[in-house]
Amino acid sequence: MIYDGDCGICTRSKNVAVQLDFLHTMRWIPLQSAEAGEQGIAPEDLERALYLVHGGHQAAGFAAFKRIFARLPLFWLLVALAVWITPWSALAVVLLFSPLSNPVGNRVYEWVARNRYRLAGSTCKRRF
Repeated sequence: MIYDGDCGICTRSKNVAVQLDFLHTMRWIPLQSAEAGEQGIAPEDLERALYLVHGGHQAAGFAAFKRIFARLPLFWLLVALAVWITPWSALAVVLLFSPLSNPVGNRVYEWVARNRYRLAGSTCKRRF
Protein backbone atom coordinates (compact mmCIF):
# COMPACT_ATOMS: atom_id res chain seq x y z
CA MET A 1 0.00 0.00 0.00
CA ILE A 2 1.32 3.42 -0.94
CA TYR A 3 -0.29 6.17 1.11
CA ASP A 4 0.27 9.86 1.90
CA GLY A 5 2.38 10.00 5.05
CA ASP A 6 1.60 13.72 5.46
CA CYS A 7 -2.16 13.14 5.54
CA GLY A 8 -3.67 12.68 8.99
CA ILE A 9 -6.67 10.73 7.69
CA CYS A 10 -4.41 8.51 5.59
CA THR A 11 -2.04 7.83 8.48
CA ARG A 12 -4.86 7.07 10.93
CA SER A 13 -6.51 4.76 8.38
CA LYS A 14 -3.19 2.98 7.86
CA ASN A 15 -2.73 2.59 11.63
CA VAL A 16 -6.18 1.02 12.01
CA ALA A 17 -5.55 -1.32 9.06
CA VAL A 18 -2.18 -2.37 10.51
CA GLN A 19 -3.85 -3.19 13.84
CA LEU A 20 -6.55 -5.25 12.10
CA ASP A 21 -4.04 -7.00 9.84
CA PHE A 22 -2.80 -9.52 12.40
CA LEU A 23 -1.58 -11.78 9.59
CA HIS A 24 0.61 -8.93 8.28
CA THR A 25 -0.65 -9.27 4.70
CA MET A 26 0.08 -5.65 3.79
CA ARG A 27 3.13 -3.43 3.83
CA TRP A 28 2.60 0.34 3.95
CA ILE A 29 4.92 2.75 2.15
CA PRO A 30 4.55 6.55 2.44
CA LEU A 31 4.46 8.19 -0.99
CA GLN A 32 7.16 10.56 0.30
CA SER A 33 9.69 7.69 0.45
CA ALA A 34 12.14 6.74 -2.27
CA GLU A 35 10.66 3.23 -2.33
CA ALA A 36 7.27 4.61 -3.44
CA GLY A 37 8.93 6.13 -6.49
CA GLU A 38 10.30 2.73 -7.46
CA GLN A 39 6.82 1.22 -7.97
CA GLY A 40 6.36 2.54 -11.51
CA ILE A 41 3.49 4.89 -10.66
CA ALA A 42 3.65 8.54 -11.71
CA PRO A 43 4.25 10.86 -8.73
CA GLU A 44 1.18 12.94 -9.60
CA ASP A 45 -0.95 9.77 -9.48
CA LEU A 46 0.49 8.87 -6.07
CA GLU A 47 -0.43 12.36 -4.88
CA ARG A 48 -4.06 11.82 -5.92
CA ALA A 49 -4.85 8.41 -4.47
CA LEU A 50 -3.96 5.49 -2.24
CA TYR A 51 -2.39 2.65 -4.25
CA LEU A 52 -2.36 -1.06 -3.69
CA VAL A 53 0.47 -2.73 -5.58
CA HIS A 54 0.55 -6.52 -5.64
CA GLY A 55 2.61 -8.43 -8.15
CA GLY A 56 1.90 -6.86 -11.51
CA HIS A 57 -1.48 -5.48 -10.43
CA GLN A 58 -2.44 -2.07 -9.09
CA ALA A 59 -5.60 -0.61 -7.63
CA ALA A 60 -6.07 3.05 -6.78
CA GLY A 61 -8.46 5.15 -4.72
CA PHE A 62 -11.75 3.58 -3.71
CA ALA A 63 -10.83 0.27 -5.37
CA ALA A 64 -7.68 0.07 -3.21
CA PHE A 65 -9.72 1.05 -0.14
CA LYS A 66 -12.14 -1.84 -0.77
CA ARG A 67 -9.28 -4.27 -1.29
CA ILE A 68 -7.79 -3.29 2.06
CA PHE A 69 -10.98 -4.43 3.79
CA ALA A 70 -11.06 -7.62 1.74
CA ARG A 71 -7.57 -8.51 3.04
CA LEU A 72 -8.32 -7.94 6.74
CA PRO A 73 -9.30 -11.12 8.61
CA LEU A 74 -10.73 -9.14 11.53
CA PHE A 75 -13.00 -7.23 9.15
CA TRP A 76 -14.57 -10.53 8.09
CA LEU A 77 -14.96 -11.60 11.72
CA LEU A 78 -16.77 -8.31 12.41
CA VAL A 79 -18.94 -8.89 9.34
CA ALA A 80 -19.82 -12.38 10.60
CA LEU A 81 -20.72 -10.93 14.00
CA ALA A 82 -22.85 -8.20 12.42
CA VAL A 83 -24.66 -10.72 10.21
CA TRP A 84 -25.25 -12.96 13.22
CA ILE A 85 -26.79 -10.01 15.10
CA THR A 86 -28.84 -8.80 12.14
CA PRO A 87 -28.79 -10.63 8.81
CA TRP A 88 -29.67 -7.38 7.02
CA SER A 89 -26.12 -6.13 7.69
CA ALA A 90 -24.95 -8.57 5.01
CA LEU A 91 -26.63 -6.29 2.49
CA ALA A 92 -24.26 -3.44 3.43
CA VAL A 93 -21.23 -5.67 2.85
CA VAL A 94 -22.58 -6.93 -0.46
CA LEU A 95 -23.21 -3.33 -1.57
CA LEU A 96 -19.74 -2.19 -0.48
CA PHE A 97 -18.03 -4.85 -2.60
CA SER A 98 -20.46 -4.63 -5.48
CA PRO A 99 -19.84 -2.41 -8.51
CA LEU A 100 -23.00 -0.56 -7.47
CA SER A 101 -21.01 1.23 -4.76
CA ASN A 102 -18.35 2.50 -7.16
CA PRO A 103 -20.01 5.71 -8.43
CA VAL A 104 -20.72 7.01 -4.92
CA GLY A 105 -17.58 5.50 -3.38
CA ASN A 106 -15.33 6.99 -6.06
CA ARG A 107 -16.85 10.45 -5.64
CA VAL A 108 -16.58 10.37 -1.85
CA TYR A 109 -13.01 9.06 -2.03
CA GLU A 110 -11.99 11.72 -4.56
CA TRP A 111 -13.54 14.51 -2.48
CA VAL A 112 -11.74 13.35 0.68
CA ALA A 113 -8.46 12.95 -1.24
CA ARG A 114 -8.72 16.47 -2.70
CA ASN A 115 -9.53 18.00 0.69
CA ARG A 116 -7.39 15.82 2.95
CA TYR A 117 -5.02 18.63 3.95
CA ARG A 118 -7.93 20.83 5.03
CA LEU A 119 -9.38 18.10 7.23
CA ALA A 120 -8.31 17.56 10.82
CA GLY A 121 -5.04 15.81 11.56
CA SER A 122 -2.93 16.74 8.55
CA THR A 123 0.73 17.46 9.16
CA CYS A 124 1.16 19.24 5.84
CA LYS A 125 -0.68 22.21 4.36
CA ARG A 126 -0.24 21.47 0.65
CA ARG A 127 -3.10 22.32 -1.66
CA PHE A 128 -4.00 20.78 -5.00
